[in-house]
Amino acid sequence: MKYKLIIGLLFIVLCVSANFAQTEITIKKKSSMKMEGLPEMPKMPGMKNPLDEMNNRTSTVYIKGSRMRNDAVYKQPGMKESITQTIIFQTDKKQFISFSNKKKKYFVDSTVPPVSASVKNATKGGIVTVTGSVTDTGERMKLFGFNARHLKETITMTPSKNACTQYTIQVEIDGWYADYDEFLCPITRPKQEFQTDKNCYDEFDFQNKGGIGGISLKEIKKIRMQGITIITEEEATEILKTPLADSLFEPPANYKLANTLKEVEDDSPDN
Repeated sequence: MKYKLIIGLLFIVLCVSANFAQTEITIKKKSSMKMEGLPEMPKMPGMKNPLDEMNNRTSTVYIKGSRMRNDAVYKQPGMKESITQTIIFQTDKKQFISFSNKKKKYFVDSTVPPVSASVKNATKGGIVTVTGSVTDTGERMKLFGFNARHLKETITMTPSKNACTQYTIQVEIDGWYADYDEFLCPITRPKQEFQTDKNCYDEFDFQNKGGIGGISLKEIKKIRMQGITIITEEEATEILKTPLADSLFEPPANYKLANTLKEVEDDSPDN
């Protein structure tokens, strides 16, 4: 789905450019999501609202050196068992790894821009310009023993007339971030090509001015596109400073390598 591809892209835009702490840290979080602007679905007797499954989610973030792992636990509508969706950022290798405990497969993708010839079975569309800026409100707070700063960031994705993606996306981020010894994730932001659907790909030109740094302790993100607003709220509930095994930042040994991201998505048919 195009929405899923765009949300996946936004995850890369918002997360890969962050600063990662050098010390080994485990952060436990809770989060919720809601959508505004969608037509109301008719309620059937005994049927739960699918959006209810998006609330009260939990996640665990592991950080060690230049690597970060995010385990998000959630339930699909109508399912009893929880699913853990994992994304590992290996910034030292300029790649990220995706997998879930349901599919038992993992997919490796590079953060290095591909050449046009590597965008399979698609024609070039146009350019999507990504601009953004960060504002420090000046407010400070003590959270989990850290000195936290109140920062706000705005990001706008604007497509050219000939781009495959023909709608503007606006992102607002409002959160509290802990000051900590850290280094900038070593990933550059030249133009990058993203295949937005099976027939077309765009170049994404990142022109962001700065980015939010530090450990996210409280954060609200609002994503607006095509009259719909997606609001996610995330908050740290516990921070642990304990040693982490290197194997935690690699795919499980018994998982198989997938050829496409679709093979590891939870709503795709099992093969």
